Amino acid sequence: RLFSRNGGRAEVFLLACCQISAIGLSNFGMLMGPLATVGAWLSNLPVARDDARWKSVGCLAVTMLAVPYLTIVALQSGGSPLRNFPNEAPEDVWRTVFGSRQQYWVGLMLLAGPLLTRDTVLRWRLALPVLLLLGVYLNPWLAGFISEYVTTPPVYWRVVWSFPVLIFLGVSLTEVLRWMRRERSRAARAILGLAMVFATIHALPMHTLRSSNINVYALGAVWKVPAQHLDVARTAIGLSEGRGRLLAPDEISGVISRFEQHPVLIQTRYGYLDLMRPGIEKRQYTLRRLLMDFLKERGADDLSGVGEALRALGVSTLVTHDLSGNPSLMSWLQTQGYRLHVSQHGYQIWGRAE
Repeated sequence: RLFSRNGGRAEVFLLACCQISAIGLSNFGMLMGPLATVGAWLSNLPVARDDARWKSVGCLAVTMLAVPYLTIVALQSGGSPLRNFPNEAPEDVWRTVFGSRQQYWVGLMLLAGPLLTRDTVLRWRLALPVLLLLGVYLNPWLAGFISEYVTTPPVYWRVVWSFPVLIFLGVSLTEVLRWMRRERSRAARAILGLAMVFATIHALPMHTLRSSNINVYALGAVWKVPAQHLDVARTAIGLSEGRGRLLAPDEISGVISRFEQHPVLIQTRYGYLDLMRPGIEKRQYTLRRLLMDFLKERGADDLSGVGEALRALGVSTLVTHDLSGNPSLMSWLQTQGYRLHVSQHGYQIWGRAE
């Protein structure tokens, strides 16, 4: 509408408001807001009117709203632990997002759609995903810069994940089927048809609703966690009775944190502690690191510091992996004032006696 006869300053103002909202809602929005705007701008270039030059300039100027924020974040993140994560290679991101099998179907549709459609404007719009994905997002010469200075390495893949590829694939499939109906060459139709059939057969065994995938996450979209972990989390919350703090392995503490009402957690993820390090005291970091290593290693050779950390951080409920094969460690926990409440799904839940 911005490039149409009726489009004007109101549309530019609305676009600016959307950009500000995207930037304000999340750090990721500061990237996706401008990218979405540029994508919409590029897709409408073939239908832009001659008198829409100032509108084009205004549209692109709106994307500059994120530049100061991006610059500040880049300058202030020099010592961030996020920089310690390795950069993902573009080909790894492609397989991570589209799947090691589905990637062939996705690639076929992304290329076939713009090549086979007769509509010039539609061909340009279907070519945009290829231009943006391969020319910018997954460009091996730009990937390192985007990963390190724009998205940070841990979320580089989300740039591709957030792009509406499914919409373009659906339109491309429609154009491919139209081409096959009007194409006179049987050989050409047979080659493309066989390519589509082979890509489908290759990808079909790895569909999302396969039983091996559903059984792992039996709770579906409600929780998307193993049912056993949810059972242990609920039991730990019930036994804690709202007193003191709770310490548990990552897979359990992460589920507990999703409840609206839950005990105060010592940690939710092992990897988060280094991210929090600049904002917490050195002693707090040391105590938490000691306890998290204790859980991860399922014990420790020197337990003197662990006992002090448990008392200093006020851990009243402790979830460990099953320690029945380590009676000396179980005895040590009892000397620290903990009593075994229940064993469940390969975990043990301990409570400190008041």
